[in-house]
Amino acid sequence: MSQNSAFTLTLASDTFNALKTDFNQILRQVLGSMEQKQAEDGSVTIKLNIGLQRDQVPDPSMPYEGAMREIIRPRFDHKVTSNIQLKDEKSGTLSGDYELVWDKDLCEWVMRPISDGQTSLFDQEPPPRATTFLPPTKTCIVCSKPAPVLCDACGLPVCQDHAHHTDEGVNLCPTHNTPEGIERALERRAQGSVVDVDFSPAEDDTADGGGYDYQEPEEG
Repeated sequence: MSQNSAFTLTLASDTFNALKTDFNQILRQVLGSMEQKQAEDGSVTIKLNIGLQRDQVPDPSMPYEGAMREIIRPRFDHKVTSNIQLKDEKSGTLSGDYELVWDKDLCEWVMRPISDGQTSLFDQEPPPRATTFLPPTKTCIVCSKPAPVLCDACGLPVCQDHAHHTDEGVNLCPTHNTPEGIERALERRAQGSVVDVDFSPAEDDTADGGGYDYQEPEEG
């Protein structure tokens, strides 16, 4: 448009072409980002700031020199922004008159009401090792990986890849991953029995069992 052309102040005209171009670009970008990130909610916001400044300019329509007329100079500043909602966030706090203690029966950390007779976290003995887990320093009976899990049916170590965690809450090696093995594991847990395991390497390191003398425990 030439300097002498009038600008119609509507979105349908070419006056706000820069705003519409920026909007189209932001819209394409936000739709592409939402599809790529699998977002379900997004928004594009257009903000148009309007300024009207009063001024005086020469008035050539008057028959004498130095004539002035008042005008209003418009100014339009636009900004197009986008926002994508990727997640919902909630927060909360759990606290109160409780202290953190180790429950020997549950083999878990628990929060208990503060009592004068209750042992504090710093005064009690170190927590005992759980009967069905070991530090990963021994070798799995199936492979050569570290074995932090003990089979609840036979007491032998297995790695996480070969341990079977059942819906009944017991850990089983591949040999005892049977209904009979689950029943035996539940009986052992109920009785609180623990199988003593010899972790020393077998004489024949190439034997099945990854270097352990693995024998089926006798029933009874």
